[in-house]
Amino acid sequence: MNREDGELISARAADLLKACDRSNAPRFTAFLTEGECALAQQTLERLHGSFAFFGGYAQAQRRILCVHPPEYAPEEQAYPIACVHLTYRRADHLTHRDVLGALMHLRLRRDAIGDILPQEGLTQVFLHKPVAQLVCDELRKIGRVGVRAELAAYTGSFVQEFEPIEGTVPSLRLDAVVSLAARISREKSAVLIHGGQVTVGGLPVLTPSALIGQDAVFSARGFGKFRLAQVSGITKKGRLHITIEKFK
Repeated sequence: MNREDGELISARAADLLKACDRSNAPRFTAFLTEGECALAQQTLERLHGSFAFFGGYAQAQRRILCVHPPEYAPEEQAYPIACVHLTYRRADHLTHRDVLGALMHLRLRRDAIGDILPQEGLTQVFLHKPVAQLVCDELRKIGRVGVRAELAAYTGSFVQEFEPIEGTVPSLRLDAVVSLAARISREKSAVLIHGGQVTVGGLPVLTPSALIGQDAVFSARGFGKFRLAQVSGITKKGRLHITIEKFK
């Protein structure tokens, strides 16, 4: 997300707050990325607005912003979100990329699509409610895999899987942690950071020496998304032993 995009998100959040104040009714966005949510939150906290985020389930990464009157916070059911189940043979395998590509082929806007949760024989997709029926009516195949799309409640059965990465770092500087996570040199890690290719909590961090804390979620473009899961001790040479989890 570049500076211009960030300014648009902040302006949009401020406009929603004004609209909410005028109508005394909640106002919703479409789905926002983690970085967009963080920027909207900063803006609304500065303006002392009342707001909440929801993406269809508790751990959602892409979420809808609701700006609401102080005395009225909408229930989760009020958010314009629909869950669509895509079912297919257990022998078939669909990835997040497969499903996203098929949805974009239907000419959906990216912000109409929330989280995509692939499982064996079932992928649950959270969509902006106005486009959900279109997907149910038109999506019949993803690549060579036949699918059935229907509106249904979230099963709650999705479990995020991680690939553990263990190693030692001289400190919790961002360039050192990214170097271990992405399995690249500190120099290449610093280049990524300076180029705005690394985010922490959804927001770009441009300083390689910035410190990252335990449980922080960070991404390096082209290498994936990670969480600093644990700092477990210090070696005899004074290096920190850490465990990083890579999102699958």
